[in-house]
Amino acid sequence: MSSGEGKGALGDRIGRTIICTLDLNGRLKYYNRTVESLLATDESRLLGTTLVSLLQNSTAPAMETALQECLRGKSSRERLTMELGQASFMASITPVKEREEIVGVSLIGFLMDDDKRELTLDMVLDVLQDHDLLVMVYSREGEIISTNSPFQRFLEVDRDVLESKDLSFVLHGEGEEARKVAKALVQPDLPSFVTLSMKVLGRPVKLTWSLHPFLRDGKDLVLAVADPPMLRGHLGQGNEALMFLAESSTDLISEGNPNEVLQSELDNLLRREGLDFAVMRLLGWDGRPQLFCSGIDFKQARELFETEVGDCSLAVKMAKGESCTCSALTADCCQATNDLGFHSLVCLPLRFRGDYVGAGLFGKKAPIEDLETRKLTLQVFSNQMAMIYFYSLLNQHYQRVGSEFQTLFEISRLVSSTLDYREVLDIILSKSKELVESDNCIIYGFDRGGTRLVPLTYLSKYDVDPEALAISVGEGISGDVARTGKGELVERADLDERAKQVDGTPEEPSSLISVPLKIGDEMLGVMTLEKVPGKPFTQDEYRLMELYSLHAAMALKNSGRFQDIKSKVSAQKIYNILLTHDVANYNVPIHGFLEMLIKDPKLDERQRRYVKSALAQSQNISNLISDVRKLWNILESDASAELMPVDIIPLLHDIVREIKTSYLFSDIPLDLQYPEGTALVMADPLVRDVFYNLINNSAKYGEMKKVDVIVRPDRIGDDEYWRVEVRDQGKGIPEERKPQLFQRFENLDTGMAAESHGLGLSVVKALVDRYQGRVWAEDRIKGDHGKGTVFVVMLPKAR
Repeated sequence: MSSGEGKGALGDRIGRTIICTLDLNGRLKYYNRTVESLLATDESRLLGTTLVSLLQNSTAPAMETALQECLRGKSSRERLTMELGQASFMASITPVKEREEIVGVSLIGFLMDDDKRELTLDMVLDVLQDHDLLVMVYSREGEIISTNSPFQRFLEVDRDVLESKDLSFVLHGEGEEARKVAKALVQPDLPSFVTLSMKVLGRPVKLTWSLHPFLRDGKDLVLAVADPPMLRGHLGQGNEALMFLAESSTDLISEGNPNEVLQSELDNLLRREGLDFAVMRLLGWDGRPQLFCSGIDFKQARELFETEVGDCSLAVKMAKGESCTCSALTADCCQATNDLGFHSLVCLPLRFRGDYVGAGLFGKKAPIEDLETRKLTLQVFSNQMAMIYFYSLLNQHYQRVGSEFQTLFEISRLVSSTLDYREVLDIILSKSKELVESDNCIIYGFDRGGTRLVPLTYLSKYDVDPEALAISVGEGISGDVARTGKGELVERADLDERAKQVDGTPEEPSSLISVPLKIGDEMLGVMTLEKVPGKPFTQDEYRLMELYSLHAAMALKNSGRFQDIKSKVSAQKIYNILLTHDVANYNVPIHGFLEMLIKDPKLDERQRRYVKSALAQSQNISNLISDVRKLWNILESDASAELMPVDIIPLLHDIVREIKTSYLFSDIPLDLQYPEGTALVMADPLVRDVFYNLINNSAKYGEMKKVDVIVRPDRIGDDEYWRVEVRDQGKGIPEERKPQLFQRFENLDTGMAAESHGLGLSVVKALVDRYQGRVWAEDRIKGDHGKGTVFVVMLPKAR
C-alpha cells in the first residue's frame, strides 16, 4: 500500500469486507468483488487458486494452519489476520457441511483499522451498514434484531416493519412451512451457509446466506450476510452473458429431442456472441463421436480438429484435457488454422463425471483480440451442452431398461399363467420372436441320449421340414451353445463357418442370437432367433434375450414338472381304482367264505386257528382297501369342507358294538366311559373313521387284553375340547417311533407299514387336522412303553 493512502480510503475504493468459500484443498470456489478489486483481476479468473498462495508470506502459515484445523471441524472466530493484496483483514473461518460431512470452508473478513480492535458485532455492523452486502441480525429465538439498508431495499420493506418480526416474515412459503424453515435457523449447531427462498413482493427470490454467531451484552445473536442477487435491469455488461446462459439452461433441460435442442442453442449462441462458427464434438457411450455444427459444415469441422496447433492437433489437445486459443495475439502458432480460413478460435475440453467426453470449438474467421475474455461464458455454455446431452443419453438408457424390464415382467407373468407344456412353449416362442422382431425362431430340446438337439417348436417365414432342423450337440452355432452353455450373438451368421444351411431356405445375410435354456448347471435346451436380411441384432437385444431365457427356462422346468406330476397322479388313480375296486371284489367272497368256515363245528382247534388267521388277514386287506379309499377321498376333497356339530357318544357306542360282534375280537373286553349328556364336536360323518381306526388298532395289537375308551371334557388355554382316550395293554410303542406314527404311509419305514399302523393312522391324522384338532400317542404307564399305549384325540367342542 502506498504511504499516501490510508486504510479508510482503501476501504472506500475496494470495499471493507471479503467473503469467500474454499474446497477441501483450500482452493477458491467463490469470492466477492472485494477480492477481485484487491488483486486487480476480472471475474472468476481466480477460481481454483489456493487462498494461501494469494496471501502475503507473513500471514500465510497461520492461515494454512487455521484452515487445516477448520477442515477437521474446528471453527476459528478469534483474531485471525490475513494480508491480501494491499490490505489487512481480520477474518473468521467456519467449516461448510453437507449431510454432516465437511466439504469446504467459509471465510468472512473485515478491513482492519489501525487500532486493531477486537472483532465485535457492532464493529461488523458499522462496517456493513452502507455496504452493498445484505445484512440481517436475529436472535436465537428467531426475532429479527436489525437489518441494513440494502436488505431493506431488496425486500422493499421499511426497517421499522422488519425489526422485532419473526424470521418467517421474510421467508417465502405458507405459514407453517416458513415457520419450520425459521426454526431450523435458530438451532445450536448452525450451518455455515444456507440457501433460503426470500419473500419479495409476494414472489420467491433465492439467496445464499453466510451465518456467523456473535455474543452481544450476554445475548446469543446470529449475523447473516448475503451477496445481492443479480436481477434484470441491474446487470453490468459483463453479466449479460451470464443471464444468457441462465436463460439457455432453462431451454436445455426442457422436454423434447436433445439433439434438436442442442443444435438450436448453438445457433442462438452464434447470434448472441457474434461468432461465425461453433462446433460441439461429444463422445457417446460406445465411444463414437457425434458432431453438432453451426456456421460450418461437418467436413470443415473434422479438418479443424485434425489441424496442428503448436506441437499437436486440436483433437490430441482435447484428449489431454487442454484448452487452446488462436487469435490475433497468437497468430504465429496458429498458421494451420489460418490457412483453413479460421483466424480466431477457442477450443475447450468437456468433462462429464470426471471423464473427458468431447470438446467445444468456437470462433470467427477474422482475427480478433477479445476471444479470451469470452472463454468463461463459452466454457459454461459448453458444459451445459455436454451435461444435457449425456443426461439425455442416460434418460434414454433408463427408459429403455425400464421398458425392457416391464416387458420381461409382462412376459414372465404370461408364461407363468399356465402350466401346460405346449402352451408354455408356444408363448415363449411367440413372445421371443416379438421381443426382438426376429424372422425365425426355434426352441430346441435334447433327445433321450442328450447327444442331439431336436426342435420342440419353431416359427419360420420359410416352409421347412422339422427333421431338417435337428442337429448334433456341437454342430453349428446352436450346437456350440448347447455344448458350452454360453449364448452367442453373431451379427453375420451367413459368414460364420459354423453356420448350417437348412434345406429349403435361401442363402442371404442373416444375424443370429442363440441362448441356452438352463437353470443353474442343468441344460434344458437352446433358443435360437434369426433375422434376415437387414439390420443385425444389437448387444441390447442379445442382453434382453439372455434375461428372457432365464424366465423361459424356469417356465419350461415348472411345466415339465407339472406334466410329470400329472402323469404320476393319473397312474395313482389307476392303481387306486384297481386296489379299491377289483382287489376288493376278489376279497369279498374270500372273506365271506372264511366267516362261514370258521363257524363249522367239524373243525378241530388247529384248523380253526388257521382259518382265524386267514380271516384276520382278509380283514386286514378289507381295512387297507377302505383306508386307501378314505385317504384318497380326503386328499382330493376340499380342505375347507363345511363342518357341523356331531355327537360322538352314539358313534362310539356303534363302533364298540361292531367290533365286539366281529369273530376276531369277540373275546376282547371293550369298555366305554363317558359323562352324561352329549359330546358335540365340530366335524362331519367321516369322524367315525377316526375312532374306528384307533379302537380297531388297540383291539388288534392289545394282545387280547381289555381296551378302555374314555370320553371327558378338556381345555387348552381358552379353547375347549372333547378328549377321547383309547387305552390298550399291548406291547406298546417305543418312544422314537411315536413321532412317525401319524405320518403319511409313503413316509414310514417298511417295518411300520408291515404292522399296518401307517395308513390307518394317516387317515386319523388327516381327519383330525381337517377338524382343527390334535392327536398323539403316549405310554399307558408313564416311562414304561411296554405296558401299553394310549391314543389321545382332542376335538374342538361345538358351540
